Amino acid sequence: MKTIIRNVALLDARAVPEELAGEIERIENVAALLLSERAAGLLAGARLSNVASATTVPDGVGLMLQNGQTTLSAAPGEGRRFLLVNGELQLDPAMTPEQIRAQIAGGTVNGQVLGSASQAAALLEAGVQVNGRMHAIPDGWQARRSKSPMTLAEAQALAGKSVYLCGRTLLEAGVPGALAAGGARLAGGKVLCYAGDAQDLGRVYAGDLGACTFVPDGAAVLRDLDVSARTAFRLRGSLYLTGDLTLREDVREEHLAGLQALRVQGHALVPLSLMDAMLARAQGEVDWVPYEGRLVFNDAQMALTPETLSQADGPVALYNGGALTVDAAIEPKALRERVTLLYNDGACIASTEAQAALRPVTVGGGVFSDPEEAAEEAADLQDVRVIGNIATLTL
Repeated sequence: MKTIIRNVALLDARAVPEELAGEIERIENVAALLLSERAAGLLAGARLSNVASATTVPDGVGLMLQNGQTTLSAAPGEGRRFLLVNGELQLDPAMTPEQIRAQIAGGTVNGQVLGSASQAAALLEAGVQVNGRMHAIPDGWQARRSKSPMTLAEAQALAGKSVYLCGRTLLEAGVPGALAAGGARLAGGKVLCYAGDAQDLGRVYAGDLGACTFVPDGAAVLRDLDVSARTAFRLRGSLYLTGDLTLREDVREEHLAGLQALRVQGHALVPLSLMDAMLARAQGEVDWVPYEGRLVFNDAQMALTPETLSQADGPVALYNGGALTVDAAIEPKALRERVTLLYNDGACIASTEAQAALRPVTVGGGVFSDPEEAAEEAADLQDVRVIGNIATLTL
């Protein structure tokens, strides 16, 4: 019987039996495929589709498989290791570059690596591929991993120290000056600094100032902001958003009275009726996404049914960040008349006719799929064994 393996996060096929290998016709939708030299030969005839990474682990080498945050330390006497890390890999400060080169036999890190510059160089020399970010901290510098803003009190405590920022960091007003007064230095990270502190930042920051973001003085810095009429009190003063803005359909122009200025680095999902008022307060370029009607969010799984449309009692705007299924019972005409926006940032499962009705009002980088095609494929697979929908599978 032919076998298809699909929808697996980690497929460990290093020890696949020869008989099973001969039955495998396709391997698809796999995040990481592990092979031995023997398995690579046995599976040479299988068709690979949407396999993010296929790695041949050297024979006789141990596998260090970790998800999440883990620390790589020296392990004398345990032999060489092949790394497969999904998350954050921290390099133990006590592990020397010589030990890394001697004990690591390649691998992949999907995420980020945190270590000294000399350790990072040794890791790359050992054949480790980093799909993400490598934080190569200058030797002798200390790492700051916190995502919270750096306060004046913290800046004063860092007098005389060299600090590497591991993530996006807001320097509160006056912090660059306090760092400069104490002889501290900064490097790395994505720095957000108030415009009035730009000159002092130049005295302490060892990176490219052109890559720093300068925030208008007095602005409140937030990531994302999702506001309804009940929480409209948050719209006041000057706001700087590093993420997205969502104004719900019940927000009215009077709710914007306290909002003086606004910058949005992401997209702004705003009722069409408020666009003039928002444009008057916006600074810089904004990715506007105006909509009409009731705003319906889907962050996981949702079915758009005739009942959903009837409950809205008017136009509907859809924001899809997960899997949205359009019920076949909804006529394409109803979709054209009722849906004013589909912001598709996930997967929309709809018939060809429904897709045609929705595409004129669709934005975003999501995908469409046809349930009829999926049903036809299922019928074709009646005599085929399908193994899948598993986080980790060992053959």
